[in-house]
Amino acid sequence: MERYLKFADQARQLNESLGLSHYEIQLLDLTAKAHFLEKPIFVGDLIYQRHIASQATLHASVKKLIIKELLCIKPHEGDGRTKELGLTKLAVDRYKNLQKAMRRALTR
Repeated sequence: MERYLKFADQARQLNESLGLSHYEIQLLDLTAKAHFLEKPIFVGDLIYQRHIASQATLHASVKKLIIKELLCIKPHEGDGRTKELGLTKLAVDRYKNLQKAMRRALTR
């Protein structure tokens, strides 16, 4: 139990240092899953996650993640109206730091 709580505290601190809201973390995690599985993910895929929040809230959260330089927009080759999302280096580094924190928590 103590290890989990230490990891949770480190994850919270990392998320706070990046100014991430609960919604932004969930959207970032969905984008990261697609990124690491090498599958495309689009803005529409995120803003239609009604189980997380309303479309307006999710759209605002996506915009904030782009402003915070955690997500980037990639042009879609076939349809200019469709916006593909990707992780930035800062976002990938966040996941690397979370992984390191998890390792530290598990090895102590």
